[in-house]
Amino acid sequence: MSTFKSNESGHMNNPTPRKILYKYIRFSSIQQAKGSSFARQNDRIDKYAADHGFEVDNSLDLKDLAKSGFHGLNKEIDQGLGRFILAIDQGLIPTDGSAYLAVEQFDRLSREDISKAQVTLNSILSKNVNVITLMDGKIYTKESMKDFMQVLYSLFIMEQAHQE
Repeated sequence: MSTFKSNESGHMNNPTPRKILYKYIRFSSIQQAKGSSFARQNDRIDKYAADHGFEVDNSLDLKDLAKSGFHGLNKEIDQGLGRFILAIDQGLIPTDGSAYLAVEQFDRLSREDISKAQVTLNSILSKNVNVITLMDGKIYTKESMKDFMQVLYSLFIMEQAHQE
């Protein structure tokens, strides 16, 4: 859905495309739950959304609290990331390029080895749903994964996430 705005003469301008942001928040341990990890991630994503004109959709409750991303447990269908991927497959998430999954940094999405992390990222992007990593301000799109330097950069970040 697009919104229309009229110009000063009252004529309709071209539609402003909707940009829908889905917040994904994950941390690995119970100890982190006692700290500021949730609030920090949530606040950073909310600020990014407000600063960049996104409509935030919290309907899917995309949180994996005290769930490790190292073994990919967050991709199970009863977990936050797994619910998001399932929602894409079920047609609940727009696949027209207007949907964005926002994470604080790539290691929130996956800490699996490069081959598995790349499959996770590509499984989202190939369906024309974008991924934003706030740590570096990158927006990964279906098209960006055709750019060698973007792919190389993403692989470097994936490996770093796996090694930490």
